Amino acid sequence: MRFSTVAVLAIFGAVQATPIAAPEPVLETAVDAPIEARAILSGGEDFAPAQLEKRLDPITTSIVVAAGSALATKAVDAAVKAVGNAIKGLQNWDKVREEFTKKTVSEMWAKIDKKAYSAAVCYNMDYDAPNIDGKTSVAVKSGLLKTTYDCFFMKAGAQTFKGKGDGGFQNMAAQHDSRCTYDSKAITLTCK
Repeated sequence: MRFSTVAVLAIFGAVQATPIAAPEPVLETAVDAPIEARAILSGGEDFAPAQLEKRLDPITTSIVVAAGSALATKAVDAAVKAVGNAIKGLQNWDKVREEFTKKTVSEMWAKIDKKAYSAAVCYNMDYDAPNIDGKTSVAVKSGLLKTTYDCFFMKAGAQTFKGKGDGGFQNMAAQHDSRCTYDSKAITLTCK
């Protein structure tokens, strides 16, 4: 009797542990054609991509490291603070990065002695740039998204900034006067 009770319990336990596949839901339609999931879920109305775009967490800018003359680092710091407030309302991460680089170099260039400096640059990849001043590393963050830029001034005189990564305003912006020329394909800013 003992053996049969154990055997029955073992078989019952094995049956309970065996997964049973639930039937797959079937969507029946009047026509034999695929239907997009969003049409089923939304009752048929179509959403524009902007309505489905993910909202960003609050955007912050913070200075990580600053090195250089007091005048240059102060100008970069003021530019970063001014731009930080201007980009807080943006909801697209690519647009945040583009606006950060463009507006920061514009603010930097507006606040510096143009006789002493030939360009203002922000870049988020590796580069070669001799004779720079006010180099400030700035972190732009939104939740888990983060990009760190080096923003600095190129001192007046013959020199070249050479980016070692991608161009485009998401990664780089530079503002300069007629002493410099920019080659976007080579990511090179050459100043006389």
